[in-house]
Amino acid sequence: MENGKQQPPRKWEGRSSSQLRGASPDKVWSLLEDFISVHKWLSTVDTCYLVQGERSKIGCVRYCGGVGIPSADGATVAWATEKLTAIDPVQRTLSYEIVDNNLGLAEYAARLKVLPDFEGSCTIEWSFVCDPADTLSEDQFKSFIDLSVQTMAKRMEAELQASE
Repeated sequence: MENGKQQPPRKWEGRSSSQLRGASPDKVWSLLEDFISVHKWLSTVDTCYLVQGERSKIGCVRYCGGVGIPSADGATVAWATEKLTAIDPVQRTLSYEIVDNNLGLAEYAARLKVLPDFEGSCTIEWSFVCDPADTLSEDQFKSFIDLSVQTMAKRMEAELQASE
């Protein structure tokens, strides 16, 4: 308490990354830039569809639902609606925020970026800032993001290898 006023809880912030061997940044970006296809890359998301706006354009809103993480309301399906706030194909980045959810997150914003590595490889980086969640500890939440980016990279590698 400072000057008799209670301080707001500290925000959670984190960054996780995963390398994709033999996958060019442009090919990985072509998969990632489709904001409505996250269910293809994350094992915790069973469904994803466009709720509002134009697909993968700034301001569009997607619904994501799945059973992989606990919901704050005890529902069997955890869900979130997420708004695309920025997309830059030159820098290969997209940013989004959660608009509504039953995950216990009051505020959440994230950025996904595809970074070139050595020739023919790249790294996906997922960074976030959020209010503390009601359903998970900070370490559990960061572990969830780590696992999510690892899963995303493996699934994208497999997709790109299958399409060659």
